Amino acid sequence: MKIVSLTSFLLLFGLSTFANESGVIYRHEKIQIEYDRNEDKFIFKNGNFLKEYPRFRYRDMILEKFIQVPSEDRQKLEERLKLIKNTYRMGDAAPEEVLSSALSDFEAINNAKDYDCGDSRISINEESPDFVVDMEIPKIELKKDSFLGLGELQSAEFELNTSNDNPLHGALMFVGVTEYEKRDTFEGDDRGLTFGAKPSARFKYENGELSISYSSKVYTKLVSKPCGIVEIGGLMYQRHCYQNEDGTWNQEALNRDDLDIKVYRRIGDDKSTFVEVGVGITTFDDKGLAASTQRGWHELTQENGTVQYENVEHMERVMSPKANIRIGKIIDLTDPDNKVSLSSEVYTGGQVSYIGGNENFISIGGDLKIKINNDDKTKFPIVETRFYYDAQITQLNEVNENYGVEARVNLYERDKSRVFFKVGMGVEDDYNNRLSELYGQSFVDDRLDLQHYLGIGFEQRF
Repeated sequence: MKIVSLTSFLLLFGLSTFANESGVIYRHEKIQIEYDRNEDKFIFKNGNFLKEYPRFRYRDMILEKFIQVPSEDRQKLEERLKLIKNTYRMGDAAPEEVLSSALSDFEAINNAKDYDCGDSRISINEESPDFVVDMEIPKIELKKDSFLGLGELQSAEFELNTSNDNPLHGALMFVGVTEYEKRDTFEGDDRGLTFGAKPSARFKYENGELSISYSSKVYTKLVSKPCGIVEIGGLMYQRHCYQNEDGTWNQEALNRDDLDIKVYRRIGDDKSTFVEVGVGITTFDDKGLAASTQRGWHELTQENGTVQYENVEHMERVMSPKANIRIGKIIDLTDPDNKVSLSSEVYTGGQVSYIGGNENFISIGGDLKIKINNDDKTKFPIVETRFYYDAQITQLNEVNENYGVEARVNLYERDKSRVFFKVGMGVEDDYNNRLSELYGQSFVDDRLDLQHYLGIGFEQRF
């Protein structure tokens, strides 16, 4: 027993002699990690931002800040942090580490079958500590190979969003909170843009995003169609009706489907500039997912007095490829680690489409994001709110505007995954909506109905 104690003393004395260096451990662009031997702590710097971590809490820095470190550097950097942590613990343990070690030793001794100092021996730690006393840290070689320069995949997000000119898809009218006749507030009239659905997938990387989405919207307007012959003054006339004998109303539906693939990448030394490029296919038809869903929903709720429609065929399908681009600036208005953080994006861009006309445009826009962050930075934000505006000037000198607000809250969260709920409200003032909307109105726009958005999504971090 005395021989073991003497050996441990010599080992600790030797380590404390070598473990006395401070300096920069890692540097990449504006990111720098240092170790201060006198204060026994790590220091993380990113530009003007600085945060300190006690040496024995080095894993907190890994969890909170390694998202800013290039993925190809993380493993080697973590090994060096662990090396420093273990080396100085042997030489000059912090009080918290002494207590932790003592409790561990007590548990091992308490569980032992023999407490004598004879032939029976207690193995306090069966694993040999892996440590090195040479504290010279070589510069880490950086690797640039990654998918489109986006870096390592960090999370995947899947959403299903819906839109309707009636809030909660008509539920407020059903329970008597609002009335269909009072359309100057929240309720719509089923004319113009009346329903939409958009499933999407978004893959977030350390330097950008890859998104794939499918959007289906339906614009409707009432029309008359021949419904018989009438005799007036001995002459026969063709009769046209908006409503059929079975009580259904005739409407023309313009169904717009968009399949889009987009790559969003942050560029520049400070990653505050972004470029987004996309390709896709637009389809116009008098039938499609949104048109079928709207009619089916009204048929399903017929017993509740929902108006019934008959969609009238009026066009051939039109399909067109397209390409678009956005270039913009990311502005952090507050530190991202604050309890309440604000950030913004402003951009300009454009689109070219095979069918031309209002599908060719230049655009400007931006948004403001407000996040209420969790005190535990490894967890997801509690609430995320986004105000947005987008304007398009088309080849035919039409001006399309899209503006509103949306928010998401977590319904369920566990470790690195969450299920979230999304709600929003806005105005989509585009050419097709104005063309189909005959008497829509709202407190935001006296020409158009409000669009109400509901969605649900799932996010998984890696």
